[in-house]
This record gives sequence, C-alpha cells and structure tokens, in this order.
Amino acid sequence: MSYIATADYLILKYTSSGDTIWQKTYDSGNEDYGFGIAVDSSGSVCVNGYSTPDFAAYDILTVKFDPNGDMLWARTFDGGPSDFGYKTAVDPAGCFYVSGYSFNGTDNDAVAIKYDSSGNSLWVKIYSTGGGDYGYGIDADPEGNAYLTGQVNDADFFLIKLNTSGDSVWQAVYDAGSTDKGFDAVVEGSPAGAGNVYMFGYASNGLSYDFFTIKYDQHPVAALKITSLPFSITQNSTSTAITVQAVDDTGALDASFSGTAALVTSSPGGRFSATFAPWSDTTEITLSSGAAVFYYVDSETGNPVITAYRESLIAGSQAETIISPTGSLVILSGQFSIRQKDISPAIEIEARDYTGAKDTSFNGTVCLFTSSQEGRFSASGINWADTTVITLSSGYGVFYYTDRETGNPAISVYREGMAEGSQVETITVRNVFIKIVSPPFTASLNNPSPGITVQAQDETGARDLTFDSTCALLTSSPAGRFSADKNAWADTTEVTFMSGAAVLYYKDGQAGNPVITVTRYTLHADTQTETVVLPSVNAFASYLRMSKVKIQADGVDAVTVLANIFDTFGNPVPGETVTLITSRGNSDSVGPSNPQVTDANGQSTFTVSSQYMGACTITAACAGLTVTENMLNNPSFEQSFSGETTASWWDFTGDNPGQHTGSWSWTENVADGARAMVHSCLSNNDNYLQAQWVKPYRPTYPVYTATPDVSYLVSQFARTELSSG
Repeated sequence: MSYIATADYLILKYTSSGDTIWQKTYDSGNEDYGFGIAVDSSGSVCVNGYSTPDFAAYDILTVKFDPNGDMLWARTFDGGPSDFGYKTAVDPAGCFYVSGYSFNGTDNDAVAIKYDSSGNSLWVKIYSTGGGDYGYGIDADPEGNAYLTGQVNDADFFLIKLNTSGDSVWQAVYDAGSTDKGFDAVVEGSPAGAGNVYMFGYASNGLSYDFFTIKYDQHPVAALKITSLPFSITQNSTSTAITVQAVDDTGALDASFSGTAALVTSSPGGRFSATFAPWSDTTEITLSSGAAVFYYVDSETGNPVITAYRESLIAGSQAETIISPTGSLVILSGQFSIRQKDISPAIEIEARDYTGAKDTSFNGTVCLFTSSQEGRFSASGINWADTTVITLSSGYGVFYYTDRETGNPAISVYREGMAEGSQVETITVRNVFIKIVSPPFTASLNNPSPGITVQAQDETGARDLTFDSTCALLTSSPAGRFSADKNAWADTTEVTFMSGAAVLYYKDGQAGNPVITVTRYTLHADTQTETVVLPSVNAFASYLRMSKVKIQADGVDAVTVLANIFDTFGNPVPGETVTLITSRGNSDSVGPSNPQVTDANGQSTFTVSSQYMGACTITAACAGLTVTENMLNNPSFEQSFSGETTASWWDFTGDNPGQHTGSWSWTENVADGARAMVHSCLSNNDNYLQAQWVKPYRPTYPVYTATPDVSYLVSQFARTELSSG
C-alpha cells in the first residue's frame, strides 16, 4: 500500500507470484496519505493514514476493504487541530489497531485506537508526558493486548502495553542517545500474552543515526517500591534502613535490574545517605540486583513524603513521621459547655515528650487557636485580657475561653515542632432580647421619625453592655425605610449596637400603621406599631422671617420675606399655596409673584417694597391658617437723605472764603432719616458748616432754596475746640 500523485489511498493485492489480483484507490474528498496496512484471517484489509482538506487540519483516516477490494467502512479520528495516523495491526478476533499522534494545541500526544471488525471504536488511548510524544508503530498479541511504540519527550524510545480495555499494563522508556525514535513493534504469538516484544527504530549519538532494536519480556521493570515499613523518629535522628526495590508489573522483584534512582523529600529539612555511618548527604542511590538501602534524617517535625524515582518507572513514595523530642501538647481538662459570652472553667494543658511522659523541663510559650471567629482566650478568668499566647511553667499551663457565637468550636494549643492538642467545646445560646425601648411614634408622610432607641437586654431586662453586634430592621410597609442618621439620610436594613444600644430613624411614603421589627438570628426579636399620617400645616410651627426691618420708602428698596411652612412635627410641608398679606394693602408691592407654592424645603420667598413711610405688619395665609413673624419686629418704611459738606473755614465777615481749618463728614444713614456730622479740628476756631440735600428726600426741611426744585442748602456757624469732636 502506498499513495499516488493525486493524494488518494492506493491498495494493491498480489498473488504469491507477484501477479496483481486487484488495485483499489480510496478518495475521501480530501488529500489522503496512507502509511499502514494489516490483513485479518478472512483476507479483509485495513489501511491507516491521515487526510487533510487544506494542509492545515489533519485527521486520522482508517479504511477497511473486503477480500475483493470493496470498501466496507471508513473512520476518521479528530482529536485536535492535527492528527496523523501511521501503522495498523489486527488480532485473531478481527479487531484492528491503529497508531498515530495528535496535536493538543501545545505539543503532540501519542494515540492508539482499537476498532472492532464493524468499524466501531472500542477505545482510544492518549499517551502524554507533556513534552512531545509520537505513536508510530503498533502490534497486537493473540489475547487482544496492544503494544504502542514511538518517541517520548521528543527524544527517547517508548513502548507501552495496553490491555483489552486500553488501560496501561506497563511501559518502558529507553534513552540510547540524543535523539531516539521507535518506528514499529512486533510481539511473539505465544499463548497467554507471554511472548517477547521487539521494538525497532533508530538512535542518534548527535552525529549520525543507527538502527536500534530492543527486546522486552512481558514483565519489564515497571516501578520502584519502598518495601520497608513507614518509620517514626525524632528530629535530627537517623532512621532505620529504608529498602527500595525495582519491581515488575506484577510487583515481583526484578533481580536483573541495576541502575540508579533519585531520592527526594517533601521536607525542606530532610536529607538522605547511602550509609548509616559515616553519614554522607546524597540525592541518588544505586540499585544492585534490583534493590538498594538508604537512610533518612530530618530537622523538621511533620509527615514528610520520601520518594525514589527513575525516569520511565513508576515512583515509590512513603510518608514518614518526624516528632519533636518534646513530643506534644495535651489538653488535660475535659470538654466543657458554656453559654455565649460566659467564661469557661480553667483549661489545663501539659507538654509531653515523645514517650508520652510529662516534660517538666519545658518552660516556654504556646499558641492558642479557635475555629470560631468570635472566640477569645485569656490567661486569667478574673482579670480578662485577650491573648493568643500563654507561657507554660515546668510543662504545665492554664487558660480560659469565651465565645460570642453558639456552636461547637475546636480549640487548639500548638507550638512549632510539637504535635498540637485540640478539643471540641460546646457554646449554647445566651438569651439576649432585642428590645425597642422608645415609645411608639407618630410621624408625617416621607418625614423622619423621632429617634428610635433599641437595646440588647438579658433575661432580667438589664441592658447587655457587651453586645456590639448588628440587628436586622424590617417593616410591614412596602414604602418604609430606615437610616442610622436623621440628617444625612442613608437607607439601611441593619443597625450596629454600641455597648448594647443603638438609635435609628424611620420614614414612610405610605400613611398608615406600619409594624417595625428588630431582629437577629438566634436572638429574641421585638416589634412596635407606629403611626404615619399625611402632613398638615401647623400655624404655630410655621413662621415668617424678614431679612431687614428698616427699609427706605423709595419703591425700590425691599424687605425679603421667607415663609417657612411646617407641620405639627416640625417637618417642612412642600406643595402648599402661600399668600403674603401686608397691613397697608395696595400701598405695598409684593413680588416676584403672589401667591406662591412651597418648595421641597417648605419655603416660599417674597419681596415687599413701598413709597410710603410707616410701619407695616406682614402675615401669610396658608391652608386656611395665618402665619406671622413670631420672633422679630415687622418692617418699617422710612425716608433718608444723602448730602454732602463743603470744606469748613473761619471768616469774620461771613461767606467770604478763608483759610481752611478743618473738615466735616457725614455718618451713614440712620433709621429715622437723620444723619450726623463730625468735625475734625486743626485749631480752636469758629467754623462755617453748610449741607446740601437732593430731592425728593426732605422737600420741606431746608432754610432756603439753593436751586429751585433741585436741591436745598442749609448753613450754620459752629465753635469747635481741640478738645471736642
């Protein structure tokens, strides 16, 4: 069997004289390459190879023909991006075996497949070491065992025996040089699978390639086995002799094996030696007649796993025991049962040596551990102080335990290098009641309630000052919400206690009588029925505020009025209509609009101006009620003036200008319309003062008119002294 230029399978059958009986091709529709062929006892032919549609993806292709060359069935195997088929073998039952390899996306794995005479796949064996494995040759013995050969780890011969179910019976790896590759295997047809197996291929020494043939019996060395019993020794002491043997697949010693084996331990403090004395560290031993002896020592306590291994053989491992010369820590006290937060009886512990006797020479610290997140330890049951370490004196110590959680916590005492002591205790429920201690409240819709005080109490009703956990908050209203802060509201469904108490707040978007509940798992819950009403304006809680109370009566200057509308509970009432009313009616102007609707803070802002002097009383009408200014005075509209002074001077003859001796200045406006003048003196002299006002502020006041219908002027002599101002 070969392949032709059009890449189809080509099978030819010849007579014993070399005459062609028939010639057949097989075309799967792809590029097909045939490599292996086998003929069963009936004369049927099975060929194996691979097929590819695009030279990018490949599948193993196996085809069976009857004795006349007619195709009976064709099977493909797709185990990954690329699968390549090579050799074919057949057993007396008519089952066919094919070899090949499959690319797994990283490297190649060897493949063996068994088909029955009808082309049904009986098993698929994938052999992988993780380093590039190829299946090239295959054969079968009369009992239906298969022998797959090829290359392992891109470098060495391998041969693996598979039973009738495809399970590995034994395997052998041989390194003859830098690159070794097995191409075929043949098994002798002796009964009971006792025939020898031959593998051939080529081996490279790095310079050239040579034919290479290996003969195996049916029970080659399969494993290394530690046959001595597991041991227990103290730190830094030498073990008894440890025996390792090379055994075949039946577990029998293979006395023909001579070779080395590597030794490893899982302990960083472990070491090996081939001799008891003198000691010489090693990581390798040599087996002679299939056996070797070695010794072990370890500076660490624990259960190290020691292993003897050799490439291609199953490793032998065994767990040993290394104990401290001190030995262990033991809890002497019996198991106890206490309630949550109660203190246990004294818990006694003892240090013992490796013989189990009390070690009175031990004076040191040990660590305490509990499986409960809420468990705590103390060296004293009276003056409690949390600790995780206690000191033993003469090998003896005492500690105490408490736990906030119920259950069965495991407590342990341990020290590095010593076996720990542990014990399971019982923590039962402590009757803690979660109580709402503040009275039922009435709150308005969507507004916070008064503070709701919750306490953790014991059976007597006393506050449990040790309770610092949380409790869940529930309400029967779908619109109800809780917060731990009234002003910086943040929805929550739990509250945290401090020294057994907590305060929370509630608001509800639905009027009615919601039932609120405070609860915690394993504790007693409490409920309370509250009242949520629609908000209504309260005249006593509502008020007006004026930004200033004395305003110029010029029709421009204005007082700002802030109407604050609140309900009975002091909460703002949004969406209410407010009408501002002044006692002087149309003499005053109200803006920017009147009436107005309160905003989300229950407020409306107005301005009031007037050209008429006099006091003004301002009120507001809202929801049929009258809201007033209840703290400060109502505003007063008054006239003022602006004026200016000329420079002062002294002169005996009146209005003739003279030398200036000082200056006059105006104060700020005052509420009653008057302004004061202040003189700054330079010497004792008579001074002349004049002031001028501009209309329309005081039209009837001036002594004479300086400029008719525009301004007014008044003048006066004044005697000033340096001592006066």
